[in-house]
Amino acid sequence: MMLRPQTLIAGLTPGATPRNQFGAKAVQICTAGGMTWAKNPYFLRNAPHTIEHPTIKQLAIRIRLGNLAKEARVAGKTKIFYNGLPGAAGYVQEHKDEFERVVSGLPSQRTARKSYHTLEQLKEMYERKKKELEAKAAPATF
Repeated sequence: MMLRPQTLIAGLTPGATPRNQFGAKAVQICTAGGMTWAKNPYFLRNAPHTIEHPTIKQLAIRIRLGNLAKEARVAGKTKIFYNGLPGAAGYVQEHKDEFERVVSGLPSQRTARKSYHTLEQLKEMYERKKKELEAKAAPATF
């Protein structure tokens, strides 16, 4: 569940943030679920940064969901129960197998670059630092 920051500090802020603007500024209320380290059944955390800066795969899925919702509206499936779900949700459920196809050809940000630096960059940084330390450790000659 997303919680507006003003909910926590309502008396200090002038007005409520509109829903389309409170993304990464929000606080999430999470359930512990399978997290054995959580002592309480509920806890607060910052909202993930991917709300405002989605990965390429998240963008592709969001676009496909939007297109499916439009298709459902055109097909007239938004005002009735469809596949046991209300409106467009049933239509999306029917087409859920398409999501894997949509993202299968896209590169994963997780596998594309696991570190902030490539191996070559790390080696260059190591050599540079090594030279700096050697220069500092060398005795001064007069």
